[in-house]
Formats: sequence, C-alpha cells, structure tokens
Amino acid sequence: MVTGPGDFYGCGTLVAWLGGTFYIGGYFFWMPFWLGHRPVFGSNFAMHRAVWLEARLRVHRDRDDIHDDLDLSRKLSPAVRVRYDPTLRVAISGRPFDSWSAIARRARWGGRTLLQGWPENNPWRRHAARYAVRRHRAGRPTIGH
Repeated sequence: MVTGPGDFYGCGTLVAWLGGTFYIGGYFFWMPFWLGHRPVFGSNFAMHRAVWLEARLRVHRDRDDIHDDLDLSRKLSPAVRVRYDPTLRVAISGRPFDSWSAIARRARWGGRTLLQGWPENNPWRRHAARYAVRRHRAGRPTIGH
C-alpha cells in the first residue's frame, strides 16, 4: 500500500495549517505506535487488489461510528507494508473542522476504533507480530522458535 497526506481547502489558512500539522501530521506521527506500522489515510491511498481481498472481511463496513481508514489500517495483515509518500498529496475538505462537535465526534471515532479488540489487539502485540514477519522475511527465526 502507499499513502500520503492531504491539504485542506474550504477553511481559513490557520485552520488548514492546524489541520495539516496536528490532525494529519498527528495521525502519521502517533498511529504507527498504536498500529505497529504506518496508517492508511483514507483520502489518499492505493492498494493492491490482493490486500483488499484479504482485509475486506475484517473491516467494519457497516459502522458509521468509527474511522474507516483507521479500521482498515488496524485490520491489515502484519505482512502488508504501508509506504508513506509525502509528495503524494490530495486536496481534502476542511469540513472536519466546521465545529467543535465535529472535531469531538472524530476524536470519539478514533478512540473507539483504536480500542476495538482491546486488550487482545493492543499495540505491543501488533508490534510483536510485525517484528516476527520482518524476522521471517530476513530468514531469521523468531524468538522462541
């Protein structure tokens, strides 16, 4: 998979900068800790068909109270690599920042999405699974095997 950032339009210059710096920038900075890999930004990504066919039955396509891109990011196989390309940019609406309630709603969605499957699917287990895949790819045995 490949993903990149977005540039906000339809809002003031300050709001666009804050959104890009803290909302999108924070997403790409903090989510690797929670996910064990780079996140997918739903407004700006591409994936191979095989990745979708493998993940589609695990994502919550029937829910409107979670972040769908974060949900997809969480449901990716540990073997999937997500590449971040800062030059791959798209224009995205500034609607998420129209009101404090809209911002709060997205924060709730993010928390709800991250806490799915907790504690079984916590960041430490996700990092361990990615580490095992990397060791396997390198031809080294995983710890304890």
